[in-house]
Amino acid sequence: PGRFEIVGRHPLVVLDGAHNPAGADVVASVVDEEFSEIDERIYVVGLLRGRDPVAMLEALDAASARLVIATAPATPRAIPAFEVARAATSLDIDCVVVEGVPAAVQRALDEALVDDLVLITGSLYVVGEARARLVP
Repeated sequence: PGRFEIVGRHPLVVLDGAHNPAGADVVASVVDEEFSEIDERIYVVGLLRGRDPVAMLEALDAASARLVIATAPATPRAIPAFEVARAATSLDIDCVVVEGVPAAVQRALDEALVDDLVLITGSLYVVGEARARLVP
């Protein structure tokens, strides 16, 4: 669970706890290789302190997403969502801040069309909160 776990099909919803640039790079590669036919991507990203948001977004190839939804998991170790959004903006990535992982996931699902990909990533804390909402 939480490692390139598909939890929805229309839209395709993927959970991956990539929590460092190397893991994020692998996720981006798998998305590109396995789901190249999907044009529109929405990423929900929340990170923990000690991570460089710019490096993580670059490794995720977040610039390829139509939208990044910056959020923060419910832990004192979380990087505030506005810091993730500021990093995205510095990379010219369209980004919105949604406080709380459940609300961020709902926003992604509301924004997504049936043929889109929603990737929820950045921390196992984010994935855990999302999984609790998405997997019965």
